[in-house]
Amino acid sequence: MNSAPACNASANSVCVVTVPEKGDYTVSAQSPAIKIGFTNFPMDQFGVQLPALKKIARQPEFPLLLTNTGMENKAASVPFLGGLIKSVDGLGDRSAYGLPDETGIVVVKADQNSQLAKSGLQAGDVIRKAGGKPTENIKQLIDIYQSLHWTGKVPVEVMRHQQLIQLVLRTK
Repeated sequence: MNSAPACNASANSVCVVTVPEKGDYTVSAQSPAIKIGFTNFPMDQFGVQLPALKKIARQPEFPLLLTNTGMENKAASVPFLGGLIKSVDGLGDRSAYGLPDETGIVVVKADQNSQLAKSGLQAGDVIRKAGGKPTENIKQLIDIYQSLHWTGKVPVEVMRHQQLIQLVLRTK
């Protein structure tokens, strides 16, 4: 953690590295926090330190870090539950995924061990509803996910090969 990445947020935001899934919450050099005196510290030099104990220590579950990065740009892919998602973007996506309109969230990538894949989602799926509510864009999906995360599951309606299917997104 020698250098912090650039910050793309507003002047009033505290920016962090966008790899929270690895526990790296280093504050960006452009953050107002740095300007008022905050000093970053190494993310790997606290917690369990003895190698023998590290082998048996439980790994924490890092919460999903919400930022506005990529949420406005429909073509941008955003990390989500070990995979990548993006908002449906235009007639090309509508045609490619056999959608009735230009809304939904495309699963761009769902690695085998990701929560997306463990929940049955595959690359090319389009999430049309979550928690019974329409998901027109990534922000709506994230909002629904955050409100239902505590239950351990979020029911989703997915378009796969022009067929609607019901799945349960496991959050834990």
